[in-house]
Amino acid sequence: MKEELHSFVRSREQAQGSLKDSETAAGLVGAPNSVSNKVAKAVAAFDWILEQGTGLPGLSGSPDQKTAAQLAELEDLSRKNRMQERLAEAKAKAKD
Repeated sequence: MKEELHSFVRSREQAQGSLKDSETAAGLVGAPNSVSNKVAKAVAAFDWILEQGTGLPGLSGSPDQKTAAQLAELEDLSRKNRMQERLAEAKAKAKD
């Protein structure tokens, strides 16, 4: 899955570069319905869906995969700690 995402990001960057060149030549830069605006909206939607599905920030927002993995590990540790705290609280209440 990581390879597919990297492939998607590379193809997206290449497509954006060629779109900017073609829009500049056609005089469409900054047009509200321009292709680059539509691509930007699609990228934002993809990143949002990726974040909702994995809990990780979108690929365009994270500097690299190592940082994303570390963030995911921290989130997992935090979740486990919250569960342990709730369990300890429940055990303490059960003793009373």
